[in-house]
Amino acid sequence: MHKKGLDEMQLQKRNAVGHQTLILTVCLLLLDAALYGAGVRWAEYPVNALAILALCSGIYAVRIIAANALAGPAAKVRKPLLKAAAVIVLAALAAAAAVVFWKSGSDGDPGGIGAVLLFVLSCGALAVAAVT
Repeated sequence: MHKKGLDEMQLQKRNAVGHQTLILTVCLLLLDAALYGAGVRWAEYPVNALAILALCSGIYAVRIIAANALAGPAAKVRKPLLKAAAVIVLAALAAAAAVVFWKSGSDGDPGGIGAVLLFVLSCGALAVAAVT
């Protein structure tokens, strides 16, 4: 048994999904670099990398949850409402801090689709967290 209580099948599945997600992330980052070198810019520099990382992280989370490789068989869920409220409060604080930082750094000029893209990704991540 692993320290987190996962059995051997869960560990192997989690590791396999993790390796596949790492390869997907590297391939998407290389594809983005090649497109950037060819003159195709679908988003500005920090936003494109963050979007790719958020997408791949979301794929990883959904796949390990679907494969039942997140929690061990003896894991008990206690006070899920309290945990969900804590996640929502922390996400709201992080979003507020990001907005304040973004406004102070860019003088209120969004400069592209980056802010909208990151907002949509954040909302998607919160939806996945709420569902799971």
